[in-house]
Amino acid sequence: MKFALWICLVLMIGCSKAHVVTPVVQTQRDSELAAVKWNLFVPQESEGAGCRLTFDKIGSHSGKEAMRLTSLRMARFGIYADQPTPIQVKVGQRYRLTAWVRAGNNFAIEAGTPGLVLRATLFDRQRKDVPGGHIFVGLGGMRRGDATLLSTETVPTDWTKIEGVIEIPTGTTQMILFVFCWKSSGTIWVDDISVTEVGAS
Repeated sequence: MKFALWICLVLMIGCSKAHVVTPVVQTQRDSELAAVKWNLFVPQESEGAGCRLTFDKIGSHSGKEAMRLTSLRMARFGIYADQPTPIQVKVGQRYRLTAWVRAGNNFAIEAGTPGLVLRATLFDRQRKDVPGGHIFVGLGGMRRGDATLLSTETVPTDWTKIEGVIEIPTGTTQMILFVFCWKSSGTIWVDDISVTEVGAS
């Protein structure tokens, strides 16, 4: 499991680390977890749905642990990396968002919803939402503004990569990455989350 969230410059020969987001140390469970603290985000609409974030030592995609997200009923909730400051970005810059996910046998998705998405939460210099909305990447594709249009019927029970390259829109100076369960219930595992700089368009 690679929970450290970093930005890399992708070169012809691979990935060279250009900037590592300042670490935030949490209660020590595993040396992997020292780099980034992941927080659970539960909006008011999903309170009481039994949404939880735990760390599972069995069956990770890589490393020793994977994050396990669970809810007892259909809910929209997620996790985000608790960094001292958001990722600083520039208009026109492109970033690859990646995460590996696998669903439990009890994982269910409400019809017409994306199930699970990565959300690039975009802010201006005043830490206000950028007009036009955030950018979502899911198994159903990529879209800005409305995640519900990225509907998918299921999430595989084998490890599957969610990946998309986004371009930073006008007015954006900061970005925070969320992983959202979107109107789903049951258990899903998430591992190896990364934000990688791939160059301007």
